[in-house]
Amino acid sequence: MTINRKYHFKKSSGEHWREINDLYFLITKRKRTREQYDWEWINTSLGRGSMWIIEDKEDDKLIGHHGLIPMHFNANGEILLAGKTENTMIHPNYRKKLFYLPYERKFLNEAREDFSILYTTAGKGGPGAIRKRLGYHLVGYWHTYLLHINPKLYKNKKSICSDYNTIHYCKIGKLLLVVLFNGIRGVLRKLFGYVKIKRIHDLSEFINKTHVFWEKNRAFFGITPDRNRVYLEWRIKRNPYIEYMAYELYDNEGTCGFAIAKKVKEIKDSESYTVVYIEDLITRHNNKELYVKCINTLINTFMDFNIVYFRTVYTHNNLNIALGISQFLPLRMHYKKNKTKGTPFYAFFNKGYLKKDWFITELLKEGIN
Repeated sequence: MTINRKYHFKKSSGEHWREINDLYFLITKRKRTREQYDWEWINTSLGRGSMWIIEDKEDDKLIGHHGLIPMHFNANGEILLAGKTENTMIHPNYRKKLFYLPYERKFLNEAREDFSILYTTAGKGGPGAIRKRLGYHLVGYWHTYLLHINPKLYKNKKSICSDYNTIHYCKIGKLLLVVLFNGIRGVLRKLFGYVKIKRIHDLSEFINKTHVFWEKNRAFFGITPDRNRVYLEWRIKRNPYIEYMAYELYDNEGTCGFAIAKKVKEIKDSESYTVVYIEDLITRHNNKELYVKCINTLINTFMDFNIVYFRTVYTHNNLNIALGISQFLPLRMHYKKNKTKGTPFYAFFNKGYLKKDWFITELLKEGIN
């Protein structure tokens, strides 16, 4: 298929932000301010993102958009330029008129001149099908690991916990649940141990410490965002959507890891639950045993919350193995109503990097929710 001559495409430098935001709202129902748009597309950690727009030639109406958010990736110490596909949108009235694939093929051919890796974090449905046809490879599937801190929630069939199931918790007595949870956590702590933790309220201090730590340890990590000072400043401190909690973990040898998390209120059937999402965790030398200890320590830190989430793409790296060992008990529950695999993660490799060598946390997402 060739490009329809009724429509033309061109690079955007940000001057179309209002029309792009209008289309964004039409597709997602999210209102995005100029400040939020500029943070995501104009003032990224590496400057302006790559944006293409599609217009109707008759009236120059903006009917489509595709973008790449630039960032530096690390691959065992080597620095690569990566681009995250984002805001790929076609106006609903034009979806049957415009065959989109040739347009993104053009965008890809332009982008591959500059980027080593392109990736898509949400590859379900149409976006994933398009990326596969363009040569993107499946890296893995997003897994949501969970820990229900409050055993009482299992007794309430209407609670948020009832959406997940591996064991029918509602059939287990509350007292038995409390004994079971506390007992297993106690065994885990004694078996694997834990480390010390300190919350760092000053994000600039956290970013500087993480940067220094990362410089010493980046060679131990596969393909992952480079946690340099500039990227962390943009992704964490200047983020207009999220207020992060930042933690330093340490043992007898000194600093052994860093973590960031966000606190979210979730509501179900008029009941409010405070949950925590751990968005990133790294350890000294990317060490598996340290991940288990750090996870145990973070669980202990978040005992006042109802649920702890950790999302990652399973690629059999040390973090995934540690999550499997610790089980976030009980963790990695599956939705009752949806037993299919998680959302696929696709990547386009300009230099043939091995997909199994990825280290993926939510830090490589755009960080808007």
